[in-house]
Amino acid sequence: MTNTIKQITFTKTMVSKGVAAVGAAESAEALKLAFFKSIKGRVARDQITQARSAFQSVAYAYYDEHHKLDGALIEAIVEGKLKETTKLGALTIRQYKDNIRKMAVRWGKYYAKWLDTKEIGKVGGKAGTKKRATKGAVKPKKPVDKPELNQAPETTPLKRAIEQVSSIPRTVLMSTDWDAANEGLRQSIEEKAQELVALLQLVK
Repeated sequence: MTNTIKQITFTKTMVSKGVAAVGAAESAEALKLAFFKSIKGRVARDQITQARSAFQSVAYAYYDEHHKLDGALIEAIVEGKLKETTKLGALTIRQYKDNIRKMAVRWGKYYAKWLDTKEIGKVGGKAGTKKRATKGAVKPKKPVDKPELNQAPETTPLKRAIEQVSSIPRTVLMSTDWDAANEGLRQSIEEKAQELVALLQLVK
């Protein structure tokens, strides 16, 4: 039944509004709102999965414009004539594909959140409240855990790396202005964080 569901697409106007919203950084609420309003009549809350390729079309257009490729990226990916290791502008075709897929998922979540709450903020906005709620419980643990790590008789590079990550103060993570980072830097941080989580899950 899923295979017969028609995929949703965006018009050129919708795509251009999406590109403007992405390019102006995630804090640009007016542009984000304009994009979401333009697609609301076409994409209902339960149709976001069907619109994934449409969100990807926005990401294609954004990267093509951002890297001044004049349509070459869209052409290369749609036609599929270039190898994934081929470099086009600053990135390889594979890197573009990965970034486009992640961006489409992320903006689908932004859109879903807006439909649910009418808020234009980041998807992770609710996490801030969660952290504040548990702040009291987390703080006392810190001094207890740290000496144990430091006093460990054998220290490996992996343990040192984990200790380094866990020593990042929550206040720094919460007060960092993520909107000040460009799209590429945000994606890089997101990818590295996801890679770390995935790698740690392999350790049983």
